Amino acid sequence: MGSSSNHLKRPTIHDVAREAGVSKSTVSRVLNNRGYASPETIARVEEAVADLNYIPQASARGLVSQQTNTVGFAVNDLSSLFMPPLLSSIESTIRTAGYKMLIATVGHQAESASDLPLGPHNTDGLVAFADAYSNRQIIQFCEQGYPVVLLHRSPPAGVECPCVNIENTSSTRALINHLIRVHHKRRIVFLRGPKDQQDSLEREEGYRQALEENDLAVDPALIAVGGFNADIAEQATHELLDASVPFDAVFAGDDEAAVGVIRALRDRSLSVPEDVAVVGFDDDYRAADIDPALTTVSVPFDEIGEEAAQALISYIEHGHITSKVVSTEVVVRRSCGC
Repeated sequence: MGSSSNHLKRPTIHDVAREAGVSKSTVSRVLNNRGYASPETIARVEEAVADLNYIPQASARGLVSQQTNTVGFAVNDLSSLFMPPLLSSIESTIRTAGYKMLIATVGHQAESASDLPLGPHNTDGLVAFADAYSNRQIIQFCEQGYPVVLLHRSPPAGVECPCVNIENTSSTRALINHLIRVHHKRRIVFLRGPKDQQDSLEREEGYRQALEENDLAVDPALIAVGGFNADIAEQATHELLDASVPFDAVFAGDDEAAVGVIRALRDRSLSVPEDVAVVGFDDDYRAADIDPALTTVSVPFDEIGEEAAQALISYIEHGHITSKVVSTEVVVRRSCGC
């Protein structure tokens, strides 16, 4: 390896990884003595460190090396109805492995990973739900060699990080196809979730694919924001009706938003499914009891939680990076017209 000690900038872990021909997470494992690395890999990393005169951040290395036997779960909002089975399966899995769990609701207001309530200072690793942490914060964690598993989102570009996602696109496409081909719906509203959230983007892709398969144009007037939230979806439905936008079905984004849609339609003396079909996504515990019972997509949140917890434990104890996409399936009930 050629010497790069004349760099004007202080070398980073990225530089060490590039010089050694390994990933950043491998460099972190070697530097922090966490998980397996072959003798050859260790030698390459150590040579790159020497060549580059790389000095790891002392505080990060010290914190990462301290075992707390605790893992974290970070989320923006704990009120969603799918949270209980998800949290229960995560907690059960990590407890069986000998860990405790800390839970925190967080946001993007923190400037750096060190300002966040969960991190290397109090946990051995972290499950981060959807957009609880920004790309910048996740990148900082990964550069420190701190184990993070992403849930309902993929890692930022160029970052090697485990993730557990659900299949959104094909199940949404199947649900929209059901509305079109079985119930002959042609004006289907799509309610987006929170801005830039991966689940929402993938569901919208399934919606667009289904329209294209059935030679139906995407009408921007039929796309609105439901925010995966009953109140936001209720307001969006009122606004569509106030604007006299014609529609005969609504894909609400998720079950929580579907409740708001149904509420708004009833306020305007419209019947579900006779006047407007409504479908959701998640199959949370009240979906079957909504009147009418909600056609939706079943998401196995207990399986998702277990997969995320196992991925984190494997990362913490062995340095293994494993990701998974969990299958979903359409559940047909009365709200679509069946």
